Amino acid sequence: MGITRQKVSSRFWNGSMDFFIPGVAPGQECERVYAAFKSHLIRKFRSELSTRRIQSFQYVQNEAVHTTAVGLEEPGGRGTVLTIFFDATRSLYLVCTQYRGAGKHAPITVAERSVQNAIDFENA
Repeated sequence: MGITRQKVSSRFWNGSMDFFIPGVAPGQECERVYAAFKSHLIRKFRSELSTRRIQSFQYVQNEAVHTTAVGLEEPGGRGTVLTIFFDATRSLYLVCTQYRGAGKHAPITVAERSVQNAIDFENA
């Protein structure tokens, strides 16, 4: 099963495909929060993160297709998705919510082999 990576210019989830973090002011504040998440994952979990800014992806789990997208509730009910990173070394998508990926809790992980479609933010 191959992964399709695309940039989409249609309106999506938050009304735009421009990079955002839910609840964070756009611009420098958003960039600061994003950098803090990224730094935390690199330091605490020894992740080697790609430069991609991922807006959403679809994956298969237990023969069902799920969608994970920034700004929406994580399919497992573990909070609103704030950021999505890709750890190229481990071939894992790392999903950060207000409960996972910050502080002492590890991010939600989804294996790249399970992902069918990944969409990057258009201004990333």
